Amino acid sequence: MVRLKGEAFFEVKKEQRPFLVESGSTKIRVLGTSFNVRQKADEPLYVALVTGKVRVDAVNGDQVTLNPDEMLVMEKGGKFSKTGFDTMDVIGWKDNYLVFKSAKFSEVREKLELWYGVQIDVKGRIDPKWTYSGVYKDEMLENVLRGICVTSGMTYQIDKKQITITNPK
Repeated sequence: MVRLKGEAFFEVKKEQRPFLVESGSTKIRVLGTSFNVRQKADEPLYVALVTGKVRVDAVNGDQVTLNPDEMLVMEKGGKFSKTGFDTMDVIGWKDNYLVFKSAKFSEVREKLELWYGVQIDVKGRIDPKWTYSGVYKDEMLENVLRGICVTSGMTYQIDKKQITITNPK
């Protein structure tokens, strides 16, 4: 039994005994598989199955079985949906890929702050329709910021762990 807050990728060998992952009030039952689980504060639970099979037991008694390339998205109240997923987008992080896929500015900011351990301040207004797509492997923060800002017409300044992004528009 593993209790999880946050995100983790599991590769579990097939054994006689079940392997359980508990995230919040949801249990994921595993027997020989690889999958990603993410549940952060005030977000839905995401379970993305790469290989094998898992069964998700919700607190309300619902049970959902996932097959490879399926992802379960479960809201706090127990409402859920199954979808496909982009493997690089969901589990690229474990191989040091920083992936943005039509990400809103708030998502880019949050991911950069968590990935690099920095604080980002913004000067100017960011268009609510602004999105960014890009993939970086083992890249320095300055190169990622350069890519984001050059394509968006913004500038950045780095002062230790404090980043300022300025949108002159």
